[in-house]
Amino acid sequence: MFSCASRPVGGGLRALFRWLEDQAVELGFGQVHLGVEVSNAAARALYAALGYTSTGHLESTRYEYPDSDGRMVPAVERNEYFVKSLPAAPREG
Repeated sequence: MFSCASRPVGGGLRALFRWLEDQAVELGFGQVHLGVEVSNAAARALYAALGYTSTGHLESTRYEYPDSDGRMVPAVERNEYFVKSLPAAPREG
């Protein structure tokens, strides 16, 4: 998922996260893990506000992307990983 740093974070993104977490619970997952570029302070603050905590794990990711002329440009991102424990799914029966 990508977001635009120049746009304010509103209820829509928070609602999307709630929905994704609800889906994970229904599928039986107990945690959600995500990574974010270390320099993306707005995203890191959002994840903290949503109850995610840093695992302390940092990792560099190397990839290429096409520029406006179609040439592949190498890039490196430094990512920090976050985790959130989810409630147990209600038992049926």
